Amino acid sequence: MRQVLALSLLCGIGGLVACADQPAAPTPADLTPGPAALTVATRVATFGTLIQRDQSMLVIRQQALGFKSGPGQRVLFLGSELAIGDTGNDLHVAIDARTRVYLENAPVTSLAALPLGSTLLVVGDRAGDGLRADLVTDLTRAATPPPAQFLALDQGSDHPTIAAPPLHPQMSVSAASVTSNCLGQDMDYTAADIFEFHGCWGGPSASDNFDIFDIPFFCPIAGCFVIDEYSYTFALGGWAYDFPFRFGATAPGLTYHVPGNVSLSLAALPASGTAFTFTGGLGFDYGLNVDFCPLIGDCADVGTIHLSILSMIHQTGGAGPLKPSQRLDIAEVACPSVGIFVIANVPLDPLALGLCEDLGLTGRAFNATVTAEGATQLAATPVAFDGSNQSLTVRPDALTLSVSYSEFSWAPEMTMGFFFRLKSFGVTLINSPTIPLTSGAFEPVSTPFPKPGSDFTVATDPLSPIDDLRYLFQPTVATVAVLPVARAPTTLAIVSPEALEEGQPVRARLTESYDGSAIAGAVVAFTVTSAAGSNVVVGTTDASGVARVVLPNGEYAVQADFTGSSVYLPSVANQASVFVYRATTFVIWGGNAEGVAAGRRYQFWGAEWSTQVTGGDYTAGESFKGFAHTTVGATWIGDGGTSTRPPDEVPQYIGVIVATSATKQRSNTVGNIAGHVILRVDDLATYGSDAGHPGFGTLQAMIAN
Repeated sequence: MRQVLALSLLCGIGGLVACADQPAAPTPADLTPGPAALTVATRVATFGTLIQRDQSMLVIRQQALGFKSGPGQRVLFLGSELAIGDTGNDLHVAIDARTRVYLENAPVTSLAALPLGSTLLVVGDRAGDGLRADLVTDLTRAATPPPAQFLALDQGSDHPTIAAPPLHPQMSVSAASVTSNCLGQDMDYTAADIFEFHGCWGGPSASDNFDIFDIPFFCPIAGCFVIDEYSYTFALGGWAYDFPFRFGATAPGLTYHVPGNVSLSLAALPASGTAFTFTGGLGFDYGLNVDFCPLIGDCADVGTIHLSILSMIHQTGGAGPLKPSQRLDIAEVACPSVGIFVIANVPLDPLALGLCEDLGLTGRAFNATVTAEGATQLAATPVAFDGSNQSLTVRPDALTLSVSYSEFSWAPEMTMGFFFRLKSFGVTLINSPTIPLTSGAFEPVSTPFPKPGSDFTVATDPLSPIDDLRYLFQPTVATVAVLPVARAPTTLAIVSPEALEEGQPVRARLTESYDGSAIAGAVVAFTVTSAAGSNVVVGTTDASGVARVVLPNGEYAVQADFTGSSVYLPSVANQASVFVYRATTFVIWGGNAEGVAAGRRYQFWGAEWSTQVTGGDYTAGESFKGFAHTTVGATWIGDGGTSTRPPDEVPQYIGVIVATSATKQRSNTVGNIAGHVILRVDDLATYGSDAGHPGFGTLQAMIAN
């Protein structure tokens, strides 16, 4: 395989973590089992050739491929399988109901659809010496999939699931755009909101740093100079990068169904410790980090001694630039030079001239798609982060709002140039002005790492003659913030009038206080109090938010209570007086000077009905007894005598006609309907349907037309 031998030998000097090259077709030597991984991960991804299958099991013969599988893994060389055996071994893969199986970018329901000999990518958990699969996909003839194919890596779950067409694409399959032949660092931050944008560009490269026991090498009286860290960078015209970013989302006061703003943040961070965020170039460099440890007090970092020969190497631990006004200078730590003036047997030239590369990144916005699960938004929203907080307006539909970032894109502009450096005994005397050569978008193979437990990255080679190695699997961040959402305030109002004809319900309407939206399916308890005591009647709101209860004839005080729900706060409504009456065509006189008023006593039936008339337009004489047998529009008609009898019994509360005009027309009495009122019958026992048993009542309330 091209480059593997040279790369492995050079990287092995510094304890190479992993190498991936431009692979050719595997040879028997490539399939030789390599050393086992130094630690064991439960979460793995692997490639292999399908050699056997049944209804619930696949057997694949694993192929060599460098990839990351959980924190702490160290692959000694390309032939190692990280966590689940060796290259060339047969791996048993268990399939169950949760496993998602894809063939040529389409889901399949039967393992029989997978052709024997096809090359599979399998993702899942260790199960003994085998694997329980969450995802099996055939990549022999794969291409960039349609947008509906995504693997959602939920940070709160140990298992990925295939998401439906997708508001939340957390993992996509896409063709790589450049060759990936690098080994970088994964700093494995423990903070849940820090993720690494990791990848490489150009030719093969490898870089890492290691803490070592303090090695003193010079001890003046005040203390000792010690070497406490060793680092190396090897590159053949390539760069590796590992930029950490802190993702955030905050919202101080979200309320269910009330639009609110979520503040989104993405901050570029420097590397942790003495790690590098960007390194590479041409050649190799070894770094020895020096501390000075005094006899009393803590050690202080002095700097790094760089050892290189005819190399042009760059390293920086700075944060990624996000604005066009920001530039990250990538320090040149190795610069090839030629002695202008030399002294025999002296390792450092008194005067040397070096040709050095000036390399930097000019900031560009970091693009990510932000999705708020548990809220209504038009779609997953692309956001460009330049270091300033961005705002996303949402309408929460649940009591938690999960904010996710996905679909990363970041391409700062790389500027390159050369300058001359004059040195004396290794000390820089002067640098010439930079001669610019080129600039352009830095578009590397991007492989962001999710959190441990679900992190693996397969950075492959798009120029490989092997089809299944041409695709880049890029896991991206799942949920980075789960925000609490408060229950929504509600408004409960009794919307029925205080005067209800028998059969008409008491109606209470429940709505959201923010916009008056109806709340359906909620239980409302009506506490009904009368002279006889209290009773609770329950109603459920309909699509318009209205709950109804029907009460018998009587007078009540009504309190409606909504006790709240998982998403709504409680609310209450009261109506001091509710009169449920029976409509009648009895008539009382309202034409007197004082009119009609609540609390006054009126006669609605009897032989002496006309004696209550002391004023108004009344010319009907004494024959009318108080009962109208017919109403037409705003007019009532009654007998002059007792030929038409009223009902034999009346309830406690009745509705009656108020008349202010009445006249005699032949044998009938005809009057106007000025209004209706509710009377509470004084004595039900004295009332009778013959005129000798009069009926009296006290006015309780007016009835609205």
